[in-house]
Amino acid sequence: MRCTAFSALLLLSGLTSAYSLSAFTTKTPAPLSPEPTPVQIEKQRSCFSGPAVSHQSFLDWLNAQPAKPGVDPQQRRAMLEQQFKAQDFARYQANVDCNEIRYTVDGHSVRGYILSPKSADKKLPVLIFNRGGNGDFGQLVFGQVYQQLMPVAEQGFVILASNYRSDQLKLGATLLHDEFGGAEVADVLALKAIADQLPQADSSQLAIWGHSRGGMMTYLAATQWPGPVKALVVGAGVADLESHLQFRPAMEKVYQQRMPGYADNKTALLRARSALYFLDDLPKVPLLLQHGEQDERVEVAQSKLMAGELEKRQWPYQLMLYPAANHSFAPVQQQVRTDMVQWLKQQLK
Repeated sequence: MRCTAFSALLLLSGLTSAYSLSAFTTKTPAPLSPEPTPVQIEKQRSCFSGPAVSHQSFLDWLNAQPAKPGVDPQQRRAMLEQQFKAQDFARYQANVDCNEIRYTVDGHSVRGYILSPKSADKKLPVLIFNRGGNGDFGQLVFGQVYQQLMPVAEQGFVILASNYRSDQLKLGATLLHDEFGGAEVADVLALKAIADQLPQADSSQLAIWGHSRGGMMTYLAATQWPGPVKALVVGAGVADLESHLQFRPAMEKVYQQRMPGYADNKTALLRARSALYFLDDLPKVPLLLQHGEQDERVEVAQSKLMAGELEKRQWPYQLMLYPAANHSFAPVQQQVRTDMVQWLKQQLK
């Protein structure tokens, strides 16, 4: 039987999948295990609570955070008001349901978000969003959700996003639970069960979307997704982690710290996380690649490399390049988002 990239990765890490069947012996059959408890939302609260209960209180809170030395407080406040405009804040608060949630996977407490339009009178297509970064770096907080996800949700999508299992401290030693494409892929897969419980979500019309490291998570999750996937979107993603190290050698430190067994299984672990090596395990659905040509963190060659492999396979895909854009797509984020939403609406009912 063909072993998918994610399954192979679990074997290399000495882990078993929560989605696999129990083993049976031939002499004394083990009793059937009870069905696993479906993943549930254990806690949730509105994104528009605490410091974000109002536009004024949110800006006050941001302005009170430590700033770089020499930054003028009045100038900083003006920049924040431009970044988080009052009219946008009011529109999102009025039109978008946004909740921070907690759920448990493999004994790990995981934070995430659910967003959807308030005015939905029918079931809406689902987007599973995968963030970038590693550990607590790059985690989704209100500011990122406000800028990245709310503008998309208000266009008619239910969005579920995971922060992946967090790093924890014990007796002064760091326990790295985020394996950068390892066991925490299960935290993304678990969002399917949560989506199925949402009355406003149509899980039969679902796309997986990721940015940067989230592109890798998108590819890995798609190989194991427990349901239909209609489309994939990868922004500024890495297709081959080995060749990416030539462009950004500093990433090897992240790999060494986070991937169990990296010293002994470097090549196997990197390839198990590189979509170029498991393209045949992906669902052959439309794939959108977006990349800034001035990307300073992930070279645009990675998306071009993936596009070349897709072309050879006559895969339905589109490559959108933005000449002036950096890794976060500045200064054309709005155009990138508009292009993606228009493309997704063509793929999803």
